[in-house]
Amino acid sequence: PCARVPQGPPRCSSLQAPIMLLSGHEGEVYCCKFHPNGNTLASAGFDRLILLWNVYGDCDNFATLKGHSGAVMELHYNTDGSMLFSASTDKTVAVWDSETGERVKRLKGHTSFVNSCYPARRGPQLVCTGSDDGTVKLWDIRKKAAVQTFQNTYQVLAVTFNDTSDQIISGGIDNDIKV
Repeated sequence: PCARVPQGPPRCSSLQAPIMLLSGHEGEVYCCKFHPNGNTLASAGFDRLILLWNVYGDCDNFATLKGHSGAVMELHYNTDGSMLFSASTDKTVAVWDSETGERVKRLKGHTSFVNSCYPARRGPQLVCTGSDDGTVKLWDIRKKAAVQTFQNTYQVLAVTFNDTSDQIISGGIDNDIKV
């Protein structure tokens, strides 16, 4: 399913036209992330599926990860690429073994859509999440429940760690960024 894309409208940037088209999703695509090795692309969206693609050669969809009952809003690989994290409107974050495609953990605790997730780049196996329930949660994926919850007034749309993973940065519909 890798097709050459015909020349589109004139571009007003230095970017060239797309050179490949990856077809396979059955709904809107909300996110895609490259594996740290650069050979694989993970994509996800409204169809609740995570598709894994080879980005060289035939650009084939070599795996489909199923398990969410709602749209997948965001994806992130951990630093070494061994795990893939997915945030979903089913109120959960899934942790996938990126080698086998198996879901190894399901983080439950939000009471509404999970819009964002981000794994720590170093240190313990931590992931932060942001939700429409107005909370930012910090998870140690070796434990069952969130280890810390930060209450916000409004929906949280984006979360990340700083470089040393000792601070969480969040943004939401209140137009503020919180550290």
